Amino acid sequence: MTTILTLIFSILLHPVHLSITNIDYNNSEKCFDISIRIFIDDFEMILENYYNEKINIGKENENPDTDKYIRDYIVKNLVLEIDNQEIKNKNYLFIGRKIEDITLWLYFKIKYKEKLNYVTITNSILTDLYKDQKNLLIFTYNEIPKAEEFSCKETKKTFEF
Repeated sequence: MTTILTLIFSILLHPVHLSITNIDYNNSEKCFDISIRIFIDDFEMILENYYNEKINIGKENENPDTDKYIRDYIVKNLVLEIDNQEIKNKNYLFIGRKIEDITLWLYFKIKYKEKLNYVTITNSILTDLYKDQKNLLIFTYNEIPKAEEFSCKETKKTFEF
């Protein structure tokens, strides 16, 4: 019952189901800087569904495993494959998070020193929670930005450089 009430409250709070991800290649550090903006209530709900625990991001009674759950969820639902080589789980470095109003910013780094020709990204963030979920992604490599929209029906896209 609580999950149903949470879902109804979430829909009333913000009827749009959207995440925004920026992936920027940092030439000086030879890494991808990743930032994800997501609604806190949606993200708490998906984490609670996945891990069957109360999360309470940014609250006094926050689950002590929240950062671990955040990292695990993102690694499974934002997958980079560069020139047919999948970036392994261990290469995702969770830098931190910041709350801004009703949204949450998540920050990651992935070390990568090689030149790339193309990258295939799977972005299925929240697509198993909301059928109308949209995930906007801007990928910048060598100062060339490319943008795509991901959805439940289309979770995988390729960017060529």
